[in-house]
Amino acid sequence: MRKLIICVLLFLLGSGEGSMLRATKSSATVFLKALQMNIWKGGSGVEGAVDMIADEIIHSGADVVFLNELSDYKGENFILHMIKELKQRGHTFYGTETSLSVGILTRYPIEEQRIVCPPGKGSNGAVVRVLLSVAGRKVAAYATHLDYRHYACYMPRGYNGSTWKKMDAPVTDEATVLEMNRKAYREETIADFLQKVQPDIEQGYAVLLGGDFNEPSHLDWQNDTKDLWDHNGAVVNWDCSKLLYEGGFKDAYRVVHPNPVTHPGFTFPAGNKAVSVDKLTWAPEADERDRIDFIYYYPTTFMTPEKAWVVGPEYSVIKSEIKKEKTRDRFLRPKGGWPTDHKAVMVSFKMKSAPENCRGKQMDKSDKTDDMSFNTKYFNKLSAPLSDDLIYSKAVYLKRNRVVQCIDIARDGDIYYVQIAGSDEHQLNVLKGAPNATRPKDCMVLEYFGHGTNMAIEETNGEAYVWMGSHGNKGNDGAYGGSQTISRVKYEPGKKVTLAGGDVFHLKGTRNIHPAVNPEKDLLGVQYSKNISGVNNRFFKVYRLSEAMKLPLSEVKLETLKYGGDHSGNILETLVELTIKAKELSQLQPLYEFSVPDGELYFQGYDIDDKFVYYYEGIGNDNKIDTPSRACVRVYDKKGNLLGRKKVAAISNIIRLKELGLADRGYMEAEGIKIKGDTMYLGFASRKMNGKADERLINVLKYTND
Repeated sequence: MRKLIICVLLFLLGSGEGSMLRATKSSATVFLKALQMNIWKGGSGVEGAVDMIADEIIHSGADVVFLNELSDYKGENFILHMIKELKQRGHTFYGTETSLSVGILTRYPIEEQRIVCPPGKGSNGAVVRVLLSVAGRKVAAYATHLDYRHYACYMPRGYNGSTWKKMDAPVTDEATVLEMNRKAYREETIADFLQKVQPDIEQGYAVLLGGDFNEPSHLDWQNDTKDLWDHNGAVVNWDCSKLLYEGGFKDAYRVVHPNPVTHPGFTFPAGNKAVSVDKLTWAPEADERDRIDFIYYYPTTFMTPEKAWVVGPEYSVIKSEIKKEKTRDRFLRPKGGWPTDHKAVMVSFKMKSAPENCRGKQMDKSDKTDDMSFNTKYFNKLSAPLSDDLIYSKAVYLKRNRVVQCIDIARDGDIYYVQIAGSDEHQLNVLKGAPNATRPKDCMVLEYFGHGTNMAIEETNGEAYVWMGSHGNKGNDGAYGGSQTISRVKYEPGKKVTLAGGDVFHLKGTRNIHPAVNPEKDLLGVQYSKNISGVNNRFFKVYRLSEAMKLPLSEVKLETLKYGGDHSGNILETLVELTIKAKELSQLQPLYEFSVPDGELYFQGYDIDDKFVYYYEGIGNDNKIDTPSRACVRVYDKKGNLLGRKKVAAISNIIRLKELGLADRGYMEAEGIKIKGDTMYLGFASRKMNGKADERLINVLKYTND
């Protein structure tokens, strides 16, 4: 293994693919490899398997090893025995004895270990946690092995996942498949994990979860794979992976290799030629290949997956035959024999070392800016259920029957809304009205500005100014996005502004740009997104508002822009390269800046102050009554440290939403966040039947420190 730790002079033994680990003072990067391996019946499934396991751990170069199906070996705890085997081969690993069927080996000393989820009545999953320090960062690593029963992914393949017998016909109905799936205790174990991992997340630790889930991923069973591998047309949103994504976790293999068709990453059943095929297959007449071994991680600003491998033979069992895979997966082939009926999975994570010469402290004063504590009542109240006290405004119908994009609250308590103008995709309606007042009369129209994801109102000298992304680009679907500039436009009801207006700002090298302003603290925020190594990242830069306003106008050449040819527009579709006059923000030094990866939920807006960035994300339930809508608020400090992430509990109870008149089928999509002193306002688009009309409405929830 080749590892670079460039922060302080560290010398560690390497293995397999490389040699001595080296460190210099010129950088601050470490590559951490995590390996997940099911060892099959405690290493008894293949003759000589225990030696093979030790050899393959060394061959892989892994730093953290998740092991499943453990049992004592020759009367000794398997983890302790494996430490001795690795030591005899010249490699030092650390591990702690556990009574569970899962364990963790690591090249880094274990600071603490605890059982998270023991097997027992009502729970057939095991989870163990260890805490490490890597390059000054705390890493909480969790190993799991989930219930093997009710293996429902066999049902679309024509086999019963409980009896393992062939059925009369495949069962491809998602609800029926998930009904069997939920007879196991897998999702209960993951739900328990998600609750118990929160302290690690809140402290800013890197979090890894590796294990044999005995369940596929929802990412691998969608429309693009429904006719492959005997899925027989089934599309299934498997429970455990969905729960983890809803909890903010990412599937590391899928982040590196997002295409499940070209990179399926099958881990079961492995084509192990040392074992007869009948011992490897449970559905002998089906193509039962699936990816059921995973490494998940919680996204942070300092750790991202860089490479991912399937570790093991390039052969799989397909309808009782051992055949070579023809996928584009990256394989790390065994050095010798292979010890198990699973293939392993390995991911290399790129980590930035902690500040202060990698002292091993996490989120202490050296890693924060001054006075960065965050423990406000209004943030903690996000866990409260929906009540009348939380409703600031409800069920407001705007000018057109379309979803709202964002909100802001005026000093007098009135609400500003931004709404795409129905079939006129090129227009954004900017409306103003009192709370609970439907069909606000004040409306200004912005044409060809973009999507209106985030907006801010600046009230100065008795006037209101709308800050909005401008110079939007028309996509193939006719919708507008990818704004290249920001406009500060005086709010004038009845007026129409095209492309951009007022004071125009540009930030070199960016698109899909969204502003936030905090006039009281003299702040201008700029958010934009970029795809890096297949992962969409959100970048935040915060400037002095007064300095931005004083910038001189410069000539700015925009990237190619397409607009016009719309439903009620008077401009033919145009493809142009514009040169405009704008204030160039790249001339300023940001007060602070950072980037974070997208979560599983959609980005729905943000707000800023002098210490924190408030990141809003969410998704509606598409009117599926059995599925609640989801929304979360993340809070980051000025260095991009995640200080907290909370779900908005008020939108999860569909019955309560209906009782209080916000939505009749639970559709509540997060749309806009504003922080006003000690109050947080959250916008939600909802849907509600009015006779035969399915109306789009806007609601605002209010969280205070009272």
